[in-house]
Amino acid sequence: MFESRYFENEKQMKKYKALKRFSLSAKVVDDEIFYFRKPIVPQKVQSPMLDKKIEELEAKFADMVDLDDD
Repeated sequence: MFESRYFENEKQMKKYKALKRFSLSAKVVDDEIFYFRKPIVPQKVQSPMLDKKIEELEAKFADMVDLDDD
């Protein structure tokens, strides 16, 4: 997960505000933290809510086009 994003048009980095920050207790020792040998790159998965929203917008757009034709 990334903590910030580079905006090309503004040529600057901005931090994500909504990400939850985790802080470990002082009782946690280094040998309790697992560090992966290779970075893990999560696979991108399309949100199931996106399909529903696209269908809603397409229906709304079709209704608008139908009204313009009348």
